[in-house]
Amino acid sequence: MSRHTELIDAVNDAKTQYEHTYADAFLRGWRAGQEEAGRRWDFVEADEHTMKRFGAERPVCCGVLLDVKPPRFADTFCSQCGMSLGPGDAGVSHCSDHGSPT
Repeated sequence: MSRHTELIDAVNDAKTQYEHTYADAFLRGWRAGQEEAGRRWDFVEADEHTMKRFGAERPVCCGVLLDVKPPRFADTFCSQCGMSLGPGDAGVSHCSDHGSPT
């Protein structure tokens, strides 16, 4: 696997919005640096790599999935009991919000 496809996979496999934003910025910067050094990209090859992994029906540009919105936080919690709820955009205030008895 080339470094280029590794970086594409890092963007597409990000588990949080922070990871996605960081990986995408790193990929763009890496590509810009390589282009400055005279390297030309085959973005069709990048798209084909991603379509093999995720299916041809998902929208892709330059190897990066366009329909991905990863959760904001790697772990969320219940404020009442402190239970970990896993990745998400927000935690919950009460146990009744995540299905546990109060």
